[in-house]
Amino acid sequence: MGVTLSKAQIFETLSQIKHPEMQHHNLVQLGMIPEVNIVKGQIHVILALPSLDAPIRKDLIETIHHSIDGLAGGLKTDVRVIVMNEAQLAKFHSAVREELKVAPRSGVHVKRVIAVISGKGGVGKSSVAGLLASSLRKRNFEVGVLDADITGPCIPTMFGNRQLPEGGPEGIQPIVSSTGIKLMSINFLLPDEN
Repeated sequence: MGVTLSKAQIFETLSQIKHPEMQHHNLVQLGMIPEVNIVKGQIHVILALPSLDAPIRKDLIETIHHSIDGLAGGLKTDVRVIVMNEAQLAKFHSAVREELKVAPRSGVHVKRVIAVISGKGGVGKSSVAGLLASSLRKRNFEVGVLDADITGPCIPTMFGNRQLPEGGPEGIQPIVSSTGIKLMSINFLLPDEN
């Protein structure tokens, strides 16, 4: 065989694999490779996932094999998948939260975001969002509503606005309702609201 590898070399190689959904983190940083062993000419890699049926499981296993095969030259690689323990899961979720943070553009000062979501249509998402925005505005908060519903955007109708938003150097400017709530919806940009 003549190939001598250390655990450090394998970890270094695996640290080059980025998580497919978190491009600022690699598998080692995320705690997804908690253990590597070399026993009798075979490389054993533990891959920890949030759940055994994670959609990226197969792709990660193939990527690990491909990365180590290029390094190991003939050594067999075995990847065993386990479920993350609480500490690993906490570290993983912390990285996910960090990855999802988006720095606002200069001049944008959003303190809080409240998402009103559901996978089902017709359950009152827009009604809840509109009533929540109105209630907060009545308490003198500065409020904006982003209607991200692409199949039934009805926030403009709810607030009685049908004007076309204007663009400027800072992007598309929201429409301001009669009560002072800033509104943005795909419906404002469509030629026919229906």
